[in-house]
Amino acid sequence: MHAKVLRLKIIIILTLNFATAACTDDFKVGKAAYEKADYETALRLFNSAADKGNPDAQRYLGDIYKEGKLVRRDFTNAIRWYRLAAAQGNADAQNSLGYLYENGRGVQNDSREAIRWFKLAAESKHKNATYNLCRLYWYRGFMNESELLSWCKLAAEQGDADAQFELGFRYENDRVTQDIAEAARWYKLAAAQGFPFAQYNLGLLYFNGQGVVQDYPEAIRLYRLAATQGHPLAQDRLSDCYYDGIGVEKDYTRSVMWLTLSAAYGGLGRLERLKHRKSLLSYQQKKDAIDMANKCLAQDFIDCD
Repeated sequence: MHAKVLRLKIIIILTLNFATAACTDDFKVGKAAYEKADYETALRLFNSAADKGNPDAQRYLGDIYKEGKLVRRDFTNAIRWYRLAAAQGNADAQNSLGYLYENGRGVQNDSREAIRWFKLAAESKHKNATYNLCRLYWYRGFMNESELLSWCKLAAEQGDADAQFELGFRYENDRVTQDIAEAARWYKLAAAQGFPFAQYNLGLLYFNGQGVVQDYPEAIRLYRLAATQGHPLAQDRLSDCYYDGIGVEKDYTRSVMWLTLSAAYGGLGRLERLKHRKSLLSYQQKKDAIDMANKCLAQDFIDCD
């Protein structure tokens, strides 16, 4: 009797292990097919694995329905698959559910429900979810200051450039938590990742000697990094530096070139300054400035200066 029960248990365990391996294999093969653009095979295998309970396949199907890949976009189906994956602790699915609740896609907009899903994902150290909590609390004010900073710091420490920038901005501008040196520290981390808003704000700190030792060449370097990513305020600042000869040699032609790029974003003040600075140039210098600006745009801001 005991031997029969033992054999039955072994059969059940082997069957379960085989089923688990099969759905895992379906997902892996399906993912490989997807990466080879064999979408018909991929979708069939994802469905097979998802029906057998594979959370990665379920999350992947949620993505497919949410983004309208392979199938017609369907947020209701996306939510169904995300919920199944999220119930098994899949942090990507939990984060995606938070996004759908935040933006009212397939469900009624519900920021508090979005926060609940983001928190579940963030507790699994999901970087995007952690930043989403920081962002959502920041702009919609759902938590107290200390809790807000704790989520933003966690996202920033995980290397999220957006969170690093927003934390720096908070330390620079908030009356309660203001700490310019700490702002500069977070801006530096975001700037090192190529984040143009952090590069520009850090450039301002170096230019004015706030929280860091005043350093015009470093300010110019940072302005240029942001300006060559299309940041209009950085382009504006570079123009002023060339006009005034601060941190660089005075050059009215380059000043007009950068201000021409910046003025494309509008602003009466820019247009008036551009008109004045053009009046200081010869016909050839004006032509050179316009040619430089056009070349800069054509090359996607490569070798602008």
